[in-house]
Amino acid sequence: MSKHGPSHDAGRAFRGELHTSHSDFASAGERFHAAAYPQFARAGNEQPKASDNGSNGSSDRPGQIITPIDTKPPATAEKTQIGAAARPTEKPSGGDVQTQRPALDPRQSVAKHIESGAFKKSPATGDANAPEQAAVASRPDAGRETGDKTREVTERSEPVSKVKVVYQDQSIDPAQRANKPDFIVKKDGSVEVVNDPEKSNRKEIVVQVERNQGEVTGPNDAQRKSTDELVAYVSDRMMKPNQDGTKDGVIDDQQGLVSEGLKNRLKTQPAPEEHLPEPQRRQVENMQRFSGGGRGTMSADQADSYFTPRDQAPARRTDESKRDYSVKEAVAGMLSYGDAQPYEAVRNTGDRGLAVGRYQLTYDLVVQWLTDLMGDPPDEARLDALVKAGKMSPQMAARLKSPQFRQFLEKLKSSQQPSTAEIKDMMPKELQEQIGGDLVNKFSTQCRDAQGQVDVGKVALAMATGHVPTDADLAKPENKAFVSAGRRLGDISDARTDNPSQPLEWQEVNQRLLMAAKQSVGKAMWNSGRWNPQTLENGNLGCAASVSEVMKVAGVDGHAMSAAGVTLLEEKILKEGGYRVNNPQPGDIVVGQRGAGQHGHIGIVGEDGKVYHNSSAKRQWVEADLSTVFGRGRGFTDVHYVRLPANAANA
Repeated sequence: MSKHGPSHDAGRAFRGELHTSHSDFASAGERFHAAAYPQFARAGNEQPKASDNGSNGSSDRPGQIITPIDTKPPATAEKTQIGAAARPTEKPSGGDVQTQRPALDPRQSVAKHIESGAFKKSPATGDANAPEQAAVASRPDAGRETGDKTREVTERSEPVSKVKVVYQDQSIDPAQRANKPDFIVKKDGSVEVVNDPEKSNRKEIVVQVERNQGEVTGPNDAQRKSTDELVAYVSDRMMKPNQDGTKDGVIDDQQGLVSEGLKNRLKTQPAPEEHLPEPQRRQVENMQRFSGGGRGTMSADQADSYFTPRDQAPARRTDESKRDYSVKEAVAGMLSYGDAQPYEAVRNTGDRGLAVGRYQLTYDLVVQWLTDLMGDPPDEARLDALVKAGKMSPQMAARLKSPQFRQFLEKLKSSQQPSTAEIKDMMPKELQEQIGGDLVNKFSTQCRDAQGQVDVGKVALAMATGHVPTDADLAKPENKAFVSAGRRLGDISDARTDNPSQPLEWQEVNQRLLMAAKQSVGKAMWNSGRWNPQTLENGNLGCAASVSEVMKVAGVDGHAMSAAGVTLLEEKILKEGGYRVNNPQPGDIVVGQRGAGQHGHIGIVGEDGKVYHNSSAKRQWVEADLSTVFGRGRGFTDVHYVRLPANAANA
């Protein structure tokens, strides 16, 4: 936190760092609620309940959690795809020196704070951000949930239910960007008001944190301080307080832009992703910061920062493929991000007891592995056979047979904390790698799509839950975010495995293409005037032409990578630097071939098992199930995926 400027103590007061000030401001905020918003203030006879720790009903707030990221690999290396950057605390630089402004008193309106200079009114034109701000001003409801639009009033009379904090979207045309903000936290820490939330009854307030193109490492200190103060102000002033002292609202912060301390002190309702354990939640935040990030370059050290440190991670075995190794490293990165000593890390998973080590192995996971290894009931003779075949060391077999090992597992099951010495003795690195690697390989076999490709995100979720995820598991918002982050981290892992110690370029070409594909549904994309309708049989053979048009809409190079034929279009994409991938992501190109003399098909991979393509029956662009359109029953001899090159987008 920055400690410069007269607003420092006031900011600390909002964050509860001064013992008396936060409670004074909080009570002042509640008095304001009672006077200004009586319909959602706490009743006069209601008293907040005591809280030991000031958290969201828990003394141990779990940690958190993203669109695929594309790369342009070095010419000498195999084409790969990458993802993220490091997560250091960014220091204010030359142009980011924090401005000094008055404290944000929740008793004062937004308009009053504009008068005092605490806030600035956002200009319609001016600096480099003016185009975005102009678009925001003209479309203040864009990106808001249905039912939360155009609710302007003279004075707010209903409480806010959500404060959404997001990084500035750099990925697409400003007129199409989502999450139109009410406030913008500038690089110097100043706060601009785009839409006064007290002049509407919208349930959601959006705080946008300004960033440069490709910036994913987090806000600078000035922005962090201002973001915390602003979120505290909005929450104290406009959220309904509950009888138990919590607030009836959510801080939606999927990119980790608000401090954990503030979230705990505000006592808002937990967002879905906050149910994830801390390392998982933080890794999801890291991956989510690439959403709308535009383009950038990361160093090898930045890429490595998302994984087990290289001086502790195991080297790839001689009998292990690059792909298997990459998946294993990505899964471990999702489960134990940030652990200085990953093999000794222990966490409480609740009903499943304690989890240990780099793969967060629980009692039920180890029992699964032992059952696969020894059968049910266990047959120790199988261990002897593995030792004889050279597939297991005698020491490991002896350890697994020992009563001490069974006692260690019972400790994990009953949540009894083992000592570091016990972990090193009963669950050493060698054994953790054997168990974790075998389970990851097992779940990889079980978590494949219709085309047989491993879904790294689902494999990571399987390791985190102890079973292959069901449809109900995948429907949970926190699991959706986790799976998406795991897929992205898998892409980074592929890139760093194939190109170790090399800087990596990334760009959100996939997000552009995915959004354009969604926006084109219901349109005859093949009928743009660029193509001969007769040649396309009036849309019956319009799949490649339609994909070409969607790429053009997305701002992707629509000249060098356009064609009316499936094979020719793929050839052009590959010629311009595109490359085939084994782990398809939304926004990738899916190609199905039926053999010589037969028509192939091409589309764009969607989310949640969907595909966007030209329907020959409807002669228009539609959304459908990927497994149905490109399934084995459609006569395809080959189905594969292609990713556009990182330099494809016209930014």
